[in-house]
Amino acid sequence: ILGFFIISPHEIMLRLSMFFGTLHGIMRHPLVGWGMGSFVSIITRIPSQESFYLGTAFNSGNHIMNHPHNEFLFGWWNLGILFLPLCFLYTRYLLSIFTVRKIISFLIILSGLVVMSIYFFNPPIMFLMMFALAIYENKEEQNADNKSEV
Repeated sequence: ILGFFIISPHEIMLRLSMFFGTLHGIMRHPLVGWGMGSFVSIITRIPSQESFYLGTAFNSGNHIMNHPHNEFLFGWWNLGILFLPLCFLYTRYLLSIFTVRKIISFLIILSGLVVMSIYFFNPPIMFLMMFALAIYENKEEQNADNKSEV
């Protein structure tokens, strides 16, 4: 599992290249986006020599970018500027249901959002986040059951 969290310097440069390449594509259609499901078909058409950012190509003979590795950029790519208000509304909703009693659940979700913005919400991270939420919510349910029995 630890291998999923260790990132080499080359991997960092590759992800930054992906970030700036995706941002460059977003700036071509910032208002309406490219449409759902368009990322792979559009980004894979970019030749290696035109995919260099910060000295690293996001498309090469060894690697073709199939995801920007940033969920916020991915949403903006797909939906355009509409994605930002949707994120704001979702965050506002989370804050509206926040209570001190649910601080752990809230922090687990918040950490997932932070990971989404800097890395990529990959299956191991999603699994760990869901596992943490399940354990915490189960513990809270058991505590409520124990209090009702007393």
